[in-house]
Amino acid sequence: MVEYYASLMQKFAETPEFKDYLKATSQTRRIPRGGRTHGLYQHLGIHAMKVFEAEGWNLTN
Repeated sequence: MVEYYASLMQKFAETPEFKDYLKATSQTRRIPRGGRTHGLYQHLGIHAMKVFEAEGWNLTN
């Protein structure tokens, strides 16, 4: 499933609109794949939870 989205993102990254977006922002063309993807999302999730807690957001069900 993750590979599907990585492939989709790769196709999107080749469009002129995305290239213009990259020029106007601090984003990168690099698309993480495989084990790097899991580690990246795990890191982002941990960081996001710290922000949510600091802002006082209750995310429990």
